[in-house]
Amino acid sequence: MVEFGQADLTSCDKEPIHIPGSIQPHGCLLACEGDTFRVRRVSANAATMLEMDGLAPGVLLSDYLSADMLHALRNALAHSLSLGRPAYMFGVHLAGATAFDLSIHVSGDDIVIECEPEGAPEDNSQSVANLRMMLDRLRDISDMETLFRAVVRLMRGMMHYDRVMIYRFDPDWSGKIVAETRSSVLESFLGQHFPSADIPVQARDLYRRALIRMIGDVSYTPVPVQQLPGLSALDMSLSQLRSVSPIHCEYLTNMGVGASMSISLIVDGKLWGMIACHNYSPKILTLGERTIVKIFGEFVALRIVVLLRTSRLQVTQQTHTLIENFLREAVPMSDMPSYLRQHIADLAPPHPQRRDRVMDQRAMDNAWHSPLRA
Repeated sequence: MVEFGQADLTSCDKEPIHIPGSIQPHGCLLACEGDTFRVRRVSANAATMLEMDGLAPGVLLSDYLSADMLHALRNALAHSLSLGRPAYMFGVHLAGATAFDLSIHVSGDDIVIECEPEGAPEDNSQSVANLRMMLDRLRDISDMETLFRAVVRLMRGMMHYDRVMIYRFDPDWSGKIVAETRSSVLESFLGQHFPSADIPVQARDLYRRALIRMIGDVSYTPVPVQQLPGLSALDMSLSQLRSVSPIHCEYLTNMGVGASMSISLIVDGKLWGMIACHNYSPKILTLGERTIVKIFGEFVALRIVVLLRTSRLQVTQQTHTLIENFLREAVPMSDMPSYLRQHIADLAPPHPQRRDRVMDQRAMDNAWHSPLRA
């Protein structure tokens, strides 16, 4: 079990969650020097999982891997650097007979290599086919509410989580569940609001940088990352296997959740919300499956951008029309409140959540007849 006894639930906004010093146990981690591939850090389970006896901080990875494999790792590293995000390798045989899926990125002075058991190729092929179908179903949706309903249904249909939700942030970073699909035995969270403290600032920063986060089993035992003496803690912000805050694991446990996954929705460069998935027993998706989910999340975010901009354009066009009609009709100043009351509905945004921004009649009258103040 993750140790929760020392967790201070009142100070989670100060928790250094990007440097946990441990990983989740469904994979292993190596961190090497870029030029020599000398191992600087290694998770305690790596030697056994990778079938590399004696693998420890200070050894050369070239003592375990072929020249061709090292060349492939360098190519993947170059790809990661050019993209500014982790690069993936699938079905890789490192040293033993077991094949692994790899995620590679740079963190500070370290090349970080994360290894997970290979996903079944036929499962990955099916996931790609499912992704094509899902994107086609979203492409022509023209309003947010319909989009959100479709997203949660499609995500649950593909990945089979017990509950899938869309969580939208408000300007003060509190949040609301705006769409949900769930197992029939579960209570609904739809419409519920959550305070900003539920997802503190450093967690939101990680969600913005790393677009997908999976916890395969909230009751897991963290695997420590061993490192050479004198090194500072490894920044694991982009790590697939990064160990999770014990505070968050306790939060999920209190909700009865056994596994979770979240996909960030980045709109105009900002964290707009998340697709949040809960399972009530342990559930691990392969790296290939998570890659498909990540692509789906990025497409959903793009659709949100398109719909928001379409809405803004419609309001702008309606405003121009109102102004043109006003000028053409030459409405007397004394009739202005009456004219605006008759036509203000033309400016109402098409989305229900924005209607509260339109003036009501009393507020408009007060504003029109109030004296100007310098």
